[in-house]
Amino acid sequence: MIVCIIFWHNSRTVSENVNTPDNAIRIKQANGKKSGTSRQTSNGSLVNGAMMNSRNRGTESNREHLYNFSNPVKHIAFLKVHKVASGTMQNLFLRFGIEHDLVFVLPKSGISLPMQPGKSISSVAIPPPAHRTYDVLCSHVRYNRSDFQKTLPSDSVYIATVRDPFRQFISSIHYYHRKFMLKISKQKPILKFLQEPNKYTRIIPENGRVSNFFNSMAWDFGFPLDLFVLPDKAQIQEYISQLDKDFDLVIIVEYFDESLVLMRRLLNWDMRNILYISSHVQKRHEPAFAVGEEEENLYRKWCLLDYALFDFFKSKFLRHWESILTNSDVLEELRYFRDMKSKVDKYCREHKAESSFYIKPCKWHAGFLVDKQYCNDRLFTEIQQVRKLQRKQTLAIRRGT
Repeated sequence: MIVCIIFWHNSRTVSENVNTPDNAIRIKQANGKKSGTSRQTSNGSLVNGAMMNSRNRGTESNREHLYNFSNPVKHIAFLKVHKVASGTMQNLFLRFGIEHDLVFVLPKSGISLPMQPGKSISSVAIPPPAHRTYDVLCSHVRYNRSDFQKTLPSDSVYIATVRDPFRQFISSIHYYHRKFMLKISKQKPILKFLQEPNKYTRIIPENGRVSNFFNSMAWDFGFPLDLFVLPDKAQIQEYISQLDKDFDLVIIVEYFDESLVLMRRLLNWDMRNILYISSHVQKRHEPAFAVGEEEENLYRKWCLLDYALFDFFKSKFLRHWESILTNSDVLEELRYFRDMKSKVDKYCREHKAESSFYIKPCKWHAGFLVDKQYCNDRLFTEIQQVRKLQRKQTLAIRRGT
């Protein structure tokens, strides 16, 4: 048994009892070629065969899952899908990358990489400094398999997020299209829009980009344009099958904490690196935007690609999660993660100006200090972080370092 103790510098203590097989730190490295098959690790984390072979990640003995935090995965391709917890996830990757002095794939200007077909990442990205390669991609970009492979190291771990398509649609309206909807009608504008969407917006403009009202997640995942025009079921499933081979983990927003626990195991990260603070959360309730079953059914019939994508990866996630529960301490880790996150969040809200506290090491994380600086670092916005990194990497190129 390990007792993880949180020491407040003002002498308050909080203790957590965590059962562990051992507090030693061990790791095994697996080498090999990407096979594209799926396999479950002995700690219950669910990965593709590629993860067990060519990736920089840990496996374990039959009875133990013990981590070496000195060897975390540092080559990461994160597909930042619009309004799908993408800002929250990007914040984790940016903080981790800054801590480890990693090289990001960043646009020369703005905060997004190419979102239109036919434009390469290299045409808009800041080149990596001399004698270094890119490590992390986590900016908005439309997925292009060959372009990602050209840009990132071959051992990169591919991660993405999906969420219920209708919830994503509603979130997008609040964030991007509130005024547009209210011009349609002051009463039930979403229903009126979904009854005749082509009346209010051009779904596929002349520039070949699909409206972000329509199958927005599928667009970010790089679905072929012809499937937006004529959604052939067989071709949709064929493309999703390829995505399933490409991505090592697809996070389900409705099971966000569970997904992060699996990601932590996959990346061999310290739990401290997945402590998140939600960003761009819609808090305002507007009666005009109230929706129900009628609106959701209309949206499901309209956006077949997004639902096919979400239903596939949600079903896969739930099967995998269920399969690991009987032979893993994943629920114990999940409970511990949520409890620790709650304590850290409370401190950052209420105590950061007056004290700090130290979280002692457990089998899921090394010891670390939570103070005012730690809390403030979690609150950096995407624009602040990206612009700071752009300046840093541009300066490194000029200096030839």
